[in-house]
Amino acid sequence: MDQCDTLKEVKAKYGDDVVTYLKNKNKGGKNNEKGAGYESNFAIFQLSNLFHQVLTSKHDILIYTQPLAFVDDLIVINKDLNSSHSYQLKNIQKITWDGGKHPLETDFKYHHELDKDQGIEDSNTVLTVSNPKLHDKLSKCIPASIADHTKCVLFEDESLNVSLAKESDLKKSLTAICSHSEPDKLSQLHTVMKGVWENNKDQYTSVYDFVTDIRKITPHYLRSFTENIVLESRLIEIFNNFEGFSYEIFENQFSYSYSCDKNSFILEGYFEIDSPEFKSHMEVIIKENPSTFVELLGLELL
Repeated sequence: MDQCDTLKEVKAKYGDDVVTYLKNKNKGGKNNEKGAGYESNFAIFQLSNLFHQVLTSKHDILIYTQPLAFVDDLIVINKDLNSSHSYQLKNIQKITWDGGKHPLETDFKYHHELDKDQGIEDSNTVLTVSNPKLHDKLSKCIPASIADHTKCVLFEDESLNVSLAKESDLKKSLTAICSHSEPDKLSQLHTVMKGVWENNKDQYTSVYDFVTDIRKITPHYLRSFTENIVLESRLIEIFNNFEGFSYEIFENQFSYSYSCDKNSFILEGYFEIDSPEFKSHMEVIIKENPSTFVELLGLELL
């Protein structure tokens, strides 16, 4: 439904005053950029969880921020399941469900009703707060009028470095989709995801398209969730004979490292296993059958 149709439906259901409020809410949300870092981190957290879902279930999932809606900080629509999850983020210390001129309870109620009118069978509204005590309080007093489709979740407001230094929800979600678990690699993946998100967040975008764009930028950081490939037995024999040489196969990547002279010389690298280059190099190694890593280097494949 486009904005004009949304406004027509809101006017018919709730009147002109609510139409004016919705317009102002949408305009304010786009212009204020309040809590931009908090909202961005939450979006990356959600995208990380959705990546896993998209890559393993192949569901068609769309994500969008600040649409013309009563719950508008982030909306996730699963077209295969005919479901939506709409998030309102509140990075503040005090808030209630029923306070103010336009209570959260009313916003959540109207949003859910419009979702149902549009044929969305499983419509969910989610209040996301950064304060643990506030989360505990609001979770226990969700109004009965919205309780069947609403929940309150905690997502703390903290810097990326702090999040990656502990077992935070953001770190866990990034680790689940990253080929590496080191904090610096997770930070780099987060940076790339944030850049792609900022370029696409103002329109409904397929999560799979996000995956594709991020994989183009960091092809060796994002997991593919495919089964690890087993090398030919002859290759395994050759590699195992190289003193100081180690390798690892994870997802679609063959990573190797070599060190000697008490680590005074270290060589590291990787290949994408499904690349023509990897296949041709492995065929040469089997044919030439090097007995040492120095002989392997002489083949000029690394």
